[in-house]
Amino acid sequence: MNLIESILNEIGPARSSKIAELLQINTGISPENSRQRLSRAGGKILKFPIPLLPNRETFIYLQQQRNDER
Repeated sequence: MNLIESILNEIGPARSSKIAELLQINTGISPENSRQRLSRAGGKILKFPIPLLPNRETFIYLQQQRNDER
């Protein structure tokens, strides 16, 4: 399990900005690097296909959280 998956397991589905912020805090990487990691995330990490949020921000969740309500 990678760091993004563990963050999503802990906090649940979230905006990409929130996950990027937690990546920066947990690893000390730059904001650009954290956004790039999110853009390249795949596998069990999914992005909501319809743009709902402003500024091209995405809603990210795990495959197992697809039908969860939190």
